Amino acid sequence: MVELKVVLNDMKTGKSYQKIVKEEDAKQLMNLRIGDKVKGETISLAGYELEIRGGSNTAGFPMRKDARGIGMRKILAVGGTGIKTKDKGIRQRRTVVGTKIDSDIAQLNMVILKHGAAPLEEKKESPKQDEKKETKEAEKKEESPKEAPAEKTEEKQSAEKK
Repeated sequence: MVELKVVLNDMKTGKSYQKIVKEEDAKQLMNLRIGDKVKGETISLAGYELEIRGGSNTAGFPMRKDARGIGMRKILAVGGTGIKTKDKGIRQRRTVVGTKIDSDIAQLNMVILKHGAAPLEEKKESPKQDEKKETKEAEKKEESPKEAPAEKTEEKQSAEKK
C-alpha cells in the first residue's frame, strides 16, 4: 500500500474534504475498525478528533460493520451499505469488505468529531476563476485601444463631409 485516500466529512458545514495519507501515516491506521476514534495527529491534522465510518477496497467493494474481520466476503443482507433494492424485505447476496482496515483498503471515510485550530482547507480561488479574471482583464485592455481608433475615424469622416 502506497497511499490511502481519506474523506473527511464535516457535519457542521456539510462539506467533505479529501486528504491523501502517505504510507508512514497509513500504517498507523492498520487494524483499526469501523467506529474507532482516531486522533488527527495520525494523519497530520493537529487538534482534530475523527471517527472511522467506512471505506472501500481497491476493487470498490464497500466496508460493512456487520462483516467481521479482514478481507472480502459474501453476505446475505436486506439493506444498508452496498445494497440497492426496490422491494423491501428481499435478501440479496453481496460482496463486501470486513470492518478492519488492511493493506487492500483504498479509501477511508471519516467524520470530524472535534475541530482543531487550523482549518482543513485554505480559501483559495479555483484555477477556473483565475482564468476568468485574466480573460476579463485582457478583454478590457483590448476594448480600450479599439475604441480610440474608432473615434478618430468618425472624426475624420465628419471632417471629410464638411
